[in-house]
This record gives sequence, C-alpha cells and structure tokens, in this order.
Amino acid sequence: MDKQGRGTLITAAYVPAGSGERKQWYQYSSNDWGSSWSEARKIPAMPAKLSGIFQPMTEIPAPAWLVKSLVASTP
Repeated sequence: MDKQGRGTLITAAYVPAGSGERKQWYQYSSNDWGSSWSEARKIPAMPAKLSGIFQPMTEIPAPAWLVKSLVASTP
C-alpha cells in the first residue's frame, strides 16, 4: 500500500499444463486501502522489485473452484 491507499497483491497458483502443472502468477489491485480488490489479472512472473510493505505468504493448496476461476480470468 502506498500513502494514497493504492496497493497490489501478487499470488501464484499451480495450474494444469499438459501432463503436469505450471505456476501461474496473478495480480490484484486496490485503490481503497484493501477494502475491495480487482479481478485477478495474469502476469508473466513475480515482479523483480516490489516497493512498500512486502509480506511473503506460505504456499497452501488452492481449492479446485478457485483454480478454475483464476484460469478462466482474462489478462
């Protein structure tokens, strides 16, 4: 979050790819201090540099409904 309440959330999910899986990165944006967030937007990779507060999270399995929603999202 910046001083104006704009922030970005970066997430990743393993999605089916052929006979295996691949990691797909997603970005969400907020302009109201995190009260609401945009739809997921696919991004090619984790950004090299992040400014502001960066808090890494532990990787957890995603429910199937969430994976389907992310895969169906538009870039």
